[in-house]
Amino acid sequence: MSQEEREKLFDICLMTVEQDIFLHSTPSVRGFLWHMDLQSQLDAIVYLLSELRHKSTGDTADRTWSQIAYAFAYHPHIITNTKNPLYAAVRT
Repeated sequence: MSQEEREKLFDICLMTVEQDIFLHSTPSVRGFLWHMDLQSQLDAIVYLLSELRHKSTGDTADRTWSQIAYAFAYHPHIITNTKNPLYAAVRT
């Protein structure tokens, strides 16, 4: 991928995680969280973490780390499920 494509994908993944956080924090959709949880944003989180190796400082990196922390709060199974190798890699 070109650098421009990587940056666009990063922005899309960050937006996806932010939308997931927004929906989880919106009281009017609480009854539908079961459906949203079926549509995990793990792929977006994995891409963001991968790219943060190269974007380790700055406002975008800080914002992304903050959003990832919120995502973990709404998806605690990523942290607590110790049997899933992908979750283990994300935690590391």
